[in-house]
Amino acid sequence: MINRLAVGLVCGIAVVLSAVQVRADEPVTPLDELLQTPISTASKYDQQMSDVPASVTVITAEEIARYGWRTLADVLNSTSGVYTTYDRAYTYLGVRGVGLPSDYNNRFLVLIDGINMTLPGSIGIGTTLAIDLASFSRIEFIRGPGSTMYGTGAMFGVINLITKDERERSSVTVGGGSAGLMTGAARASIAAGELKGSVAVSWQESRGRDLYIPEYDAPETNHGVVRRGDWDHDRSILATARWRDVQFLALQSTRSKGVPTGSWGTEFGGSQKITDGRTLFAIEGTRRLGAGKTLTARAFNDRFDYHGSYPFEGGSVLTDNSSTSSTSAELQYVWDIRPTQRLTAGAGYVNSRISTYAWALDGEAFSVGAPYETLSLSAQLESKLSRLLTLTVGASYDNRSGAAAALTPKGALILKTGRNSALKVLYGRAFRAPNSYEREYESGDFYASDHLGRENIRTFELVWEQKITPSVLLSAALFDQNMTDLIRLQP
Repeated sequence: MINRLAVGLVCGIAVVLSAVQVRADEPVTPLDELLQTPISTASKYDQQMSDVPASVTVITAEEIARYGWRTLADVLNSTSGVYTTYDRAYTYLGVRGVGLPSDYNNRFLVLIDGINMTLPGSIGIGTTLAIDLASFSRIEFIRGPGSTMYGTGAMFGVINLITKDERERSSVTVGGGSAGLMTGAARASIAAGELKGSVAVSWQESRGRDLYIPEYDAPETNHGVVRRGDWDHDRSILATARWRDVQFLALQSTRSKGVPTGSWGTEFGGSQKITDGRTLFAIEGTRRLGAGKTLTARAFNDRFDYHGSYPFEGGSVLTDNSSTSSTSAELQYVWDIRPTQRLTAGAGYVNSRISTYAWALDGEAFSVGAPYETLSLSAQLESKLSRLLTLTVGASYDNRSGAAAALTPKGALILKTGRNSALKVLYGRAFRAPNSYEREYESGDFYASDHLGRENIRTFELVWEQKITPSVLLSAALFDQNMTDLIRLQP
């Protein structure tokens, strides 16, 4: 069991100057408009930023265009308390002093329009995501535990990518840069009567830089220099459609990457490469059942495939593959009991038909993993105790086959301390169930644990948000987080 205490003061100043323009025809979102932007990630229904029971950052499409961010890692690096690391294969995310390289970001959830894309137990935030950021109207980053609304994995935060709708104008962009970088993207809006939608495609290729790695500085390894081994290719197509109260989403993406670092003892400067691909289909419908009563149903199928090839000295080649295919269904019922009270109840079911990791070396093949099912139930009550004070309480129950059930509570008290300020007192718990790789992988110096349980985190947080001027927002957070049973790969 690993206990870690992180107490820090994080101050972030978001400056939005309405006098500055990205281009002459592309005005910057004013701060007042940004603060009124509906945030849907924390509670699964629209709230203003000051009412969200969490520490939240919103990154708009204007900011993405202004700074030229190309990956989700670029975006998140701009927010307070966040840092990333990169090992020339994947980019790893850390927040508030906690980040474990090689955990494949499995303690965060990344969503697209509320659809969980972290079902394989990992998510790429660099070029692995392989989606053009110009496809999104905004990105919502909710810090802290989120298991009450999202189940396993939402330990450190939830990131929701909100797609642009048919009202956004069509666009075509091409670009290039050093290391042979070439990019292209196009987005078209479609409207035919009550059927409206959009299609976005993107493509990127880079030959990569020549690298010098001091650890390999010897004559037999080209004095530590590897040439054109850092290449990176990705492409994607993202389509959305809306007909009356029904919405559709389809995503197909793939990314191939050269690995130039001689990782895992493989041949330095060899032809190591990895490929990640995802295919996602989703449908969502919303129906009003009466005054203040709304039912939302969602179903989606997500398939994720990984393949790696790692040559060793002497001609041996290690190959490994991972496949996950899951079908999920969710129901959410929102009931405005009275003008000052809102109840949100939800249920979710995941049937992971395929969840395997396999590897082969010198004619010997091995595999781990088995199908599993997950059932989740959640409830949250938001009550306005007065004009200035709001209390939110909630809990979720999650039961996954082959793992112990988990009950996770949350609570938030929000005080409007002034017309332009709010004080939030937050408490939350979250968990993560181990994946098949962590429970069963054995090879060489690594062995499987027979009694591997879920990870847990408990967080207390104090957040203050203050609008200083019409274009400056100051936020500060004081937090205390305690993690137990943290899972790590260890010889």
